[in-house]
Amino acid sequence: MRWLAKDGALYVESKSYIDTLFVPLVSVSFGEKVKKSGNDYEFLQLITTHLERQFQGRILLLPTVIYPEELSDSYKKILAEELFQRFPEEDFQHRFFISTTVDLKDEVEKNGGIFIFLPSIPLEHIDGPNRLSIIENQVRQLSPLVVDRWQEVERRKNT
Repeated sequence: MRWLAKDGALYVESKSYIDTLFVPLVSVSFGEKVKKSGNDYEFLQLITTHLERQFQGRILLLPTVIYPEELSDSYKKILAEELFQRFPEEDFQHRFFISTTVDLKDEVEKNGGIFIFLPSIPLEHIDGPNRLSIIENQVRQLSPLVVDRWQEVERRKNT
């Protein structure tokens, strides 16, 4: 499910089945890096939307969390702690954070989240069919990571 009005009601009805949270993280920069920031955002939107579609009914895809490119260590810690307080493990057993940078990796992992680093692919000059093919290929590579995590937790429960 995505963070949309129509999915909100469905989420309330299906909450017991939705144990996985996906949070895209994008650093924003202006000036010379504004184009890269825009590409990173677009790239992650496409990837996470396709992932949500593939695992619909089991994951909740949150809106992208945007943060300034240059973050102090104390702000990284505060941001990660806030995210984990708002989305506790009791509500979401699996909390995936996906980003094109590793800025928040350590803090996400310290708090028990799963951090996925995905280098951004410049999509600006890629046409529709090729763009879709690239996105689908990336999702095919990410899907086993999600499924493996689910299976790992199930194995731990059964032992």
